[in-house]
Amino acid sequence: MKVIKLICPICNKKFNRSLSLHKFNLKNKRKIIVCSRKCYGQLKTLNVRKNIDIEDVIDIYKNQTIGMATISKKYAVSEKIIRDILFENNIEIRSVTWALHNKPHPTLGRKRPMHEKEMFKQLALKAYEKDPTIKDKIRQKTLEQINQGRMPKSNTSIEKIMANLLTELKISFEFQKIFGYWCYDFYLPKYKLFIECDGDYWHAHPDIYGKNKKELNETQKNNIKRGKAKETYVKSLGYGLIRFWECDINNNLQQIKNNLCKTLTII
Repeated sequence: MKVIKLICPICNKKFNRSLSLHKFNLKNKRKIIVCSRKCYGQLKTLNVRKNIDIEDVIDIYKNQTIGMATISKKYAVSEKIIRDILFENNIEIRSVTWALHNKPHPTLGRKRPMHEKEMFKQLALKAYEKDPTIKDKIRQKTLEQINQGRMPKSNTSIEKIMANLLTELKISFEFQKIFGYWCYDFYLPKYKLFIECDGDYWHAHPDIYGKNKKELNETQKNNIKRGKAKETYVKSLGYGLIRFWECDINNNLQQIKNNLCKTLTII
Protein backbone atom coordinates (compact mmCIF):
# COMPACT_ATOMS: atom_id res chain seq x y z
CA MET A 1 0.00 0.00 0.00
CA LYS A 2 1.44 3.29 -1.11
CA VAL A 3 1.45 6.09 1.50
CA ILE A 4 1.87 9.81 1.01
CA LYS A 5 2.72 12.49 3.55
CA LEU A 6 0.35 15.43 4.07
CA ILE A 7 0.21 18.50 6.36
CA CYS A 8 -2.99 19.21 8.28
CA PRO A 9 -4.20 22.78 7.49
CA ILE A 10 -5.77 23.07 10.93
CA CYS A 11 -3.00 21.99 13.34
CA ASN A 12 -0.05 21.96 10.86
CA LYS A 13 0.77 18.42 11.89
CA LYS A 14 2.38 16.00 9.41
CA PHE A 15 0.47 12.75 8.89
CA ASN A 16 0.42 9.74 6.55
CA ARG A 17 -2.48 8.92 4.29
CA SER A 18 -2.86 6.03 1.83
CA LEU A 19 -2.69 7.08 -1.79
CA SER A 20 -5.93 5.32 -2.68
CA LEU A 21 -7.85 7.14 0.12
CA HIS A 22 -6.30 10.43 -0.93
CA LYS A 23 -7.45 9.92 -4.53
CA PHE A 24 -10.94 9.00 -3.26
CA ASN A 25 -11.14 12.24 -1.27
CA LEU A 26 -10.04 14.28 -4.27
CA LYS A 27 -12.56 12.52 -6.47
CA ASN A 28 -15.34 13.50 -4.01
CA LYS A 29 -14.14 17.13 -4.09
CA ARG A 30 -12.65 17.06 -0.61
CA LYS A 31 -9.92 19.53 -1.30
CA ILE A 32 -9.06 20.11 2.34
CA ILE A 33 -7.89 16.95 4.09
CA VAL A 34 -7.23 16.93 7.84
CA CYS A 35 -5.43 14.56 10.19
CA SER A 36 -8.17 13.68 12.72
CA ARG A 37 -11.84 13.97 13.66
CA LYS A 38 -11.02 16.81 16.03
CA CYS A 39 -9.48 18.86 13.22
CA TYR A 40 -12.41 17.91 10.95
CA GLY A 41 -14.81 19.35 13.56
CA GLN A 42 -12.79 22.55 13.71
CA LEU A 43 -12.83 22.71 9.89
CA LYS A 44 -16.62 22.42 9.86
CA THR A 45 -16.82 25.20 12.46
CA LEU A 46 -14.67 27.46 10.28
CA ASN A 47 -16.90 26.77 7.27
CA VAL A 48 -20.02 27.53 9.31
CA ARG A 49 -18.57 30.75 10.72
CA LYS A 50 -17.99 32.09 7.19
CA ASN A 51 -21.77 32.63 6.94
CA ILE A 52 -22.01 34.51 10.26
CA ASP A 53 -21.88 38.30 10.39
CA ILE A 54 -19.65 38.78 13.44
CA GLU A 55 -20.37 42.51 13.74
CA ASP A 56 -24.11 41.80 13.68
CA VAL A 57 -23.77 39.16 16.42
CA ILE A 58 -21.80 41.53 18.65
CA ASP A 59 -24.23 44.41 18.04
CA ILE A 60 -27.30 42.27 18.83
CA TYR A 61 -25.78 40.83 21.99
CA LYS A 62 -24.47 44.14 23.35
CA ASN A 63 -27.34 46.48 22.49
CA GLN A 64 -30.36 44.20 22.84
CA THR A 65 -31.58 41.91 25.60
CA ILE A 66 -31.14 38.86 23.37
CA GLY A 67 -29.23 35.81 24.56
CA MET A 68 -26.80 33.50 22.79
CA ALA A 69 -29.42 30.77 22.34
CA THR A 70 -31.68 33.12 20.33
CA ILE A 71 -28.78 34.35 18.19
CA SER A 72 -27.66 30.78 17.49
CA LYS A 73 -31.16 29.93 16.21
CA LYS A 74 -31.05 32.93 13.88
CA TYR A 75 -27.86 31.65 12.21
CA ALA A 76 -28.72 27.94 12.63
CA VAL A 77 -25.50 27.20 14.50
CA SER A 78 -24.62 25.88 17.93
CA GLU A 79 -24.63 28.18 20.97
CA LYS A 80 -20.94 27.34 21.52
CA ILE A 81 -20.00 29.00 18.22
CA ILE A 82 -21.74 32.24 19.25
CA ARG A 83 -20.05 32.08 22.66
CA ASP A 84 -16.62 31.61 21.03
CA ILE A 85 -17.20 34.60 18.74
CA LEU A 86 -18.09 36.83 21.69
CA PHE A 87 -15.16 35.55 23.74
CA GLU A 88 -12.68 36.13 20.90
CA ASN A 89 -13.88 39.74 20.58
CA ASN A 90 -13.56 40.39 24.35
CA ILE A 91 -17.33 40.73 24.87
CA GLU A 92 -18.41 40.10 28.48
CA ILE A 93 -20.74 37.11 28.67
CA ARG A 94 -23.91 37.92 30.60
CA SER A 95 -25.15 35.63 33.34
CA VAL A 96 -28.50 33.84 33.26
CA THR A 97 -29.76 35.93 36.20
CA TRP A 98 -29.00 39.13 34.27
CA ALA A 99 -31.25 37.96 31.45
CA LEU A 100 -34.05 37.07 33.91
CA HIS A 101 -33.97 40.53 35.49
CA ASN A 102 -33.46 42.63 32.35
CA LYS A 103 -35.30 40.84 29.56
CA PRO A 104 -38.61 42.66 29.02
CA HIS A 105 -41.85 40.76 29.30
CA PRO A 106 -43.27 39.91 25.85
CA THR A 107 -46.52 41.76 26.66
CA LEU A 108 -44.83 44.75 28.36
CA GLY A 109 -45.98 48.02 26.82
CA ARG A 110 -48.47 46.22 24.57
CA LYS A 111 -51.99 47.57 24.68
CA ARG A 112 -54.48 44.73 24.77
CA PRO A 113 -57.10 44.86 22.00
CA MET A 114 -60.76 45.16 22.99
CA HIS A 115 -61.63 41.57 22.06
CA GLU A 116 -58.96 40.26 24.48
CA LYS A 117 -60.24 42.49 27.28
CA GLU A 118 -63.79 41.31 26.65
CA MET A 119 -62.65 37.67 26.61
CA PHE A 120 -60.88 38.00 29.98
CA LYS A 121 -63.90 39.81 31.40
CA GLN A 122 -66.24 36.97 30.38
CA LEU A 123 -63.86 34.37 31.82
CA ALA A 124 -63.75 36.28 35.12
CA LEU A 125 -67.55 36.52 35.26
CA LYS A 126 -67.89 32.76 34.67
CA ALA A 127 -65.36 32.09 37.44
CA TYR A 128 -67.29 34.36 39.84
CA GLU A 129 -70.53 32.52 39.02
CA LYS A 130 -68.99 29.14 39.81
CA ASP A 131 -67.36 30.35 43.04
CA PRO A 132 -68.80 33.58 44.55
CA THR A 133 -66.00 33.64 47.16
CA ILE A 134 -63.20 33.81 44.58
CA LYS A 135 -62.86 37.61 44.90
CA ASP A 136 -62.27 37.33 48.63
CA LYS A 137 -59.76 34.52 48.04
CA ILE A 138 -57.80 36.63 45.54
CA ARG A 139 -57.79 39.62 47.89
CA GLN A 140 -56.63 37.51 50.83
CA LYS A 141 -53.85 35.92 48.77
CA THR A 142 -52.63 39.32 47.54
CA LEU A 143 -52.59 40.73 51.06
CA GLU A 144 -50.62 37.70 52.29
CA GLN A 145 -48.02 38.25 49.56
CA ILE A 146 -47.71 41.95 50.47
CA ASN A 147 -47.37 41.06 54.15
CA GLN A 148 -44.66 38.47 53.40
CA GLY A 149 -42.69 40.95 51.28
CA ARG A 150 -43.26 38.94 48.10
CA MET A 151 -44.89 41.91 46.37
CA PRO A 152 -43.48 45.46 46.22
CA LYS A 153 -45.22 47.89 48.54
CA SER A 154 -46.42 51.24 47.29
CA ASN A 155 -44.05 54.06 48.19
CA THR A 156 -45.16 57.13 46.26
CA SER A 157 -43.75 60.62 46.70
CA ILE A 158 -46.76 61.83 48.70
CA GLU A 159 -46.54 58.78 50.98
CA LYS A 160 -42.87 59.63 51.66
CA ILE A 161 -43.85 63.21 52.57
CA MET A 162 -46.58 61.95 54.90
CA ALA A 163 -44.18 59.47 56.53
CA ASN A 164 -41.68 62.29 57.15
CA LEU A 165 -44.44 64.47 58.61
CA LEU A 166 -45.58 61.74 61.03
CA THR A 167 -41.96 61.15 62.04
CA GLU A 168 -41.48 64.87 62.62
CA LEU A 169 -44.57 64.95 64.86
CA LYS A 170 -43.22 61.87 66.71
CA ILE A 171 -46.36 59.88 65.93
CA SER A 172 -45.86 56.12 65.74
CA PHE A 173 -47.38 54.58 62.62
CA GLU A 174 -47.51 51.44 60.53
CA PHE A 175 -46.92 51.81 56.81
CA GLN A 176 -49.08 49.84 54.33
CA LYS A 177 -51.24 48.38 57.09
CA ILE A 178 -53.26 45.31 56.09
CA PHE A 179 -56.66 45.34 57.75
CA GLY A 180 -59.34 42.88 56.73
CA TYR A 181 -59.38 42.61 52.95
CA TRP A 182 -57.79 46.03 52.42
CA CYS A 183 -54.36 47.65 52.56
CA TYR A 184 -54.20 51.20 53.95
CA ASP A 185 -51.38 53.73 53.50
CA PHE A 186 -50.86 54.50 57.21
CA TYR A 187 -52.26 53.32 60.53
CA LEU A 188 -51.82 55.13 63.85
CA PRO A 189 -52.30 52.42 66.53
CA LYS A 190 -52.49 54.88 69.43
CA TYR A 191 -55.44 56.72 67.85
CA LYS A 192 -57.06 53.80 65.98
CA LEU A 193 -56.86 55.98 62.89
CA PHE A 194 -56.10 55.19 59.24
CA ILE A 195 -54.64 57.71 56.80
CA GLU A 196 -55.02 57.50 53.01
CA CYS A 197 -52.96 59.61 50.59
CA ASP A 198 -54.98 59.95 47.37
CA GLY A 199 -53.47 60.94 44.04
CA ASP A 200 -55.37 63.73 42.26
CA TYR A 201 -55.62 61.77 38.99
CA TRP A 202 -56.05 58.20 40.22
CA HIS A 203 -58.77 59.11 42.71
CA ALA A 204 -60.29 61.93 40.59
CA HIS A 205 -60.02 65.07 42.75
CA PRO A 206 -63.48 66.72 42.50
CA ASP A 207 -61.98 70.24 42.19
CA ILE A 208 -59.95 69.13 39.16
CA TYR A 209 -62.19 66.60 37.43
CA GLY A 210 -65.55 67.86 38.64
CA LYS A 211 -68.33 65.77 40.11
CA ASN A 212 -69.61 64.36 36.81
CA LYS A 213 -68.65 60.69 37.04
CA LYS A 214 -69.55 60.05 33.40
CA GLU A 215 -66.40 61.89 32.31
CA LEU A 216 -64.11 59.69 34.45
CA ASN A 217 -62.34 56.59 33.12
CA GLU A 218 -62.90 53.09 34.52
CA THR A 219 -59.76 53.19 36.70
CA GLN A 220 -60.85 56.41 38.40
CA LYS A 221 -64.38 55.10 38.95
CA ASN A 222 -63.06 51.85 40.45
CA ASN A 223 -60.67 53.72 42.76
CA ILE A 224 -63.53 55.91 44.02
CA LYS A 225 -65.64 52.80 44.77
CA ARG A 226 -62.73 51.08 46.50
CA GLY A 227 -62.03 54.19 48.56
CA LYS A 228 -65.62 54.35 49.81
CA ALA A 229 -65.65 50.61 50.59
CA LYS A 230 -62.40 50.87 52.57
CA GLU A 231 -63.74 53.82 54.56
CA THR A 232 -67.08 52.13 55.27
CA TYR A 233 -65.32 48.96 56.42
CA VAL A 234 -63.06 50.56 59.05
CA LYS A 235 -65.73 52.91 60.35
CA SER A 236 -68.15 50.00 60.83
CA LEU A 237 -65.56 48.47 63.18
CA GLY A 238 -65.06 51.63 65.23
CA TYR A 239 -61.92 52.96 63.53
CA GLY A 240 -61.37 56.38 61.98
CA LEU A 241 -60.07 57.30 58.53
CA ILE A 242 -58.93 60.61 57.08
CA ARG A 243 -57.86 61.35 53.51
CA PHE A 244 -55.36 63.86 52.17
CA TRP A 245 -55.15 64.88 48.51
CA GLU A 246 -51.92 64.94 46.52
CA CYS A 247 -52.19 68.67 45.74
CA ASP A 248 -52.59 69.52 49.44
CA ILE A 249 -49.66 67.33 50.49
CA ASN A 250 -47.41 68.95 47.87
CA ASN A 251 -48.57 72.56 48.27
CA ASN A 252 -50.27 72.96 51.68
CA LEU A 253 -48.29 70.73 54.01
CA GLN A 254 -48.62 73.15 56.94
CA GLN A 255 -52.40 73.06 56.61
CA ILE A 256 -52.33 69.26 56.58
CA LYS A 257 -50.12 69.33 59.67
CA ASN A 258 -52.63 71.58 61.46
CA ASN A 259 -55.62 69.45 60.40
CA LEU A 260 -53.87 66.28 61.51
CA CYS A 261 -52.96 67.71 64.93
CA LYS A 262 -56.50 68.98 65.36
CA THR A 263 -57.98 65.57 64.49
CA LEU A 264 -55.65 63.75 66.88
CA THR A 265 -56.48 66.21 69.67
CA ILE A 266 -60.20 65.63 69.19
CA ILE A 267 -59.71 61.86 69.23
